Amino acid sequence: MEQSDWKSYQPVCMLAHDMLNKLSVIVGLCELVSAEAEPGTECAARLATIQDTAKSLAQEVIKRECQLSTVIRSSDAKKSEDILA
Repeated sequence: MEQSDWKSYQPVCMLAHDMLNKLSVIVGLCELVSAEAEPGTECAARLATIQDTAKSLAQEVIKRECQLSTVIRSSDAKKSEDILA
């Protein structure tokens, strides 16, 4: 996940927040180990696969969390309307 993606991230639930933290550790560790791996080897390819998968999962968590945020906001708006009615 790119650094710019993290700047706009605001967690809706702690589970998603914790998952993103752990996924970012995986991505970072893959970067560190990749620097030591021989380019073009099976090890380097596996590290790239793990890193790409972790990035993809992080993006999916953010996407789903945004959908959850929309549902929560609309539910809160509905409750507010009901209270004011």
